[in-house]
Amino acid sequence: MRCKLVDIHDCLKIKKENFLSFPEIMVIATKFVLEHFNPEERFYINIALDITPLCDCWGYTTGNILPDLGILGSKDIVAIDKANLDLTKNMSLIKENIPRNWDIIDDPRLYPFARLYGPWKDPYLQIYYAKKYNLGDTNYKLIEVKSPGERTIESLPKPKFPEPLNLFK
Repeated sequence: MRCKLVDIHDCLKIKKENFLSFPEIMVIATKFVLEHFNPEERFYINIALDITPLCDCWGYTTGNILPDLGILGSKDIVAIDKANLDLTKNMSLIKENIPRNWDIIDDPRLYPFARLYGPWKDPYLQIYYAKKYNLGDTNYKLIEVKSPGERTIESLPKPKFPEPLNLFK
């Protein structure tokens, strides 16, 4: 972490326990939300396409930093996240799409995002805590669903739009 390199007086305290608490709090919050929905009516979808280093909430993005994986679906929130992590853990980073001011830790033992954010940012911690708080199971079975083939549509219907509003007459 570059900020620690320039901190000659050791003012910045980056503690491992601070990294460990976030995934646990996230799982507790998730459990609270899920308790408001019928378990039999839940279905989870992970879209592992266009994977970038930043959350959508940042409002900007970069190119993909991992190859596209596909779309996963499950009735078990823990199983789907574990499958997603397992399928991407050995993928190589697309280094040319990583922002130039980011350092890359070239350690193959680390999950791809931990190579960008540091070894304490282990995404499997959320799986550990999700299992600990009984959100689901870590066991899963992958079933590949392929497209039935190329589909062609000769002509699409014209789109229908509502009449424009005249707010300032």
